[in-house]
Amino acid sequence: MIEGDFEIDMRSIKNVDLEGDDLQPVLIEHLKSDDFFFVKLFPKAVVVIESGKLIGDAPMGAANYDIQGSLSLRGVSADIRFPATIGRTSDGAISVEAHFDLDRTRWNVIYGSGRFFEHLGMHLVYDAVSIELRVLSH
Repeated sequence: MIEGDFEIDMRSIKNVDLEGDDLQPVLIEHLKSDDFFFVKLFPKAVVVIESGKLIGDAPMGAANYDIQGSLSLRGVSADIRFPATIGRTSDGAISVEAHFDLDRTRWNVIYGSGRFFEHLGMHLVYDAVSIELRVLSH
C-alpha cells in the first residue's frame, strides 16, 4: 500500500532558468506574491498520497505506478493523479520519481491565464506548471 504526505515550503521557490539575470529576483518575488502563490498567507503546500496502483505491463525504466491523492495550495485542495517510477536503490531505500504537469488554475492561480483574461498578448502566462519530484525514503 502506498500512502503518505509531505509539505512543500513555498518560501523556498527558486528559478534556475534566469540565473545571473537581473530579472530573476523580480520573478521569484512575483511568484511569491498574491498574483500567484500568495506565500505570505499560504507558506506551505501539502501533498497527500492516498493510493498507488501498480502498472503491471510497464516496460523497464517507465513509470510503474499510478499515484492518486490531493494537493493543497493557496488554501485550495484538489485531486491530483500522476505516473511515477517507484523502486529500491542499491542501499535499500525506496525511490520515487515523477514528472508531470498541473493546471495552476485548479488552485485559483489565474494571473495571466488566457482562460480567464482576454487580450493578454505577450503577457499570457501558461496554465501548466511542470513538476519534477524525487523522494528517497529509508
